Amino acid sequence: MLTPCYLTSQLLLKRKTVYLVYQILELHLLPHS
Repeated sequence: MLTPCYLTSQLLLKRKTVYLVYQILELHLLPHS
């Protein structure tokens, strides 16, 4: 069974990953524009 604590940590991890990917994409795209 999934605990709320586990779900929260998974959600935070997902958000952090999305944020990091966005930052990396921005860094790669900015010099080209």
